[in-house]
Amino acid sequence: MGVDTWQHPLDVWVTQEIISATEPDWVIETGTRKGGSALIWASILRGLGSNSKVITIDIKPIVEKAASYNIWKESIHLVTGDSIGDKTLSKVRSILGGNRNAIVILDSNHECDHVLNELRLYGDLIRIGSYVIVQDMQFDKAMGGYGPSCGVNKFLEENKNFKRSDLSNRFLSSNIKGGVLKKVRDH
Repeated sequence: MGVDTWQHPLDVWVTQEIISATEPDWVIETGTRKGGSALIWASILRGLGSNSKVITIDIKPIVEKAASYNIWKESIHLVTGDSIGDKTLSKVRSILGGNRNAIVILDSNHECDHVLNELRLYGDLIRIGSYVIVQDMQFDKAMGGYGPSCGVNKFLEENKNFKRSDLSNRFLSSNIKGGVLKKVRDH
């Protein structure tokens, strides 16, 4: 649709498989940037004949072009703020209205502690059988070992409600290797 997205094509493929299999009412995405991936998720949902919606969160979104499309206006809720901020989380909860049939895609701040906090907060918003997908897992090396996979590993050590999914390793080339987590139980 002419809007930039920084998603790896094979990761988009895995994400659409998850969306198709779980039929979520909501896709919650942290890290909007220009809105290209939010348009992708909304298009996949629409292609499945779903009335499901996307919540996309960013501190400084640049979505003028993306927001000009009807699908954006009809299917996407933009929340401006820090993904782990109280006000932001309150807005997301308000939009969800208690509906936990969602998947979560984390692609904002890739620092270990930020990813860990996002996993703690957004993992509680989804139901058993749903997924959290953590993007850019390969950044750990560039971040001195304190990137997304550090956050995922710490989260899995402290939280037995999630298991790493085999979908993480579906393709040889991927930015989500080890970052697809399935919710297997509640507390």
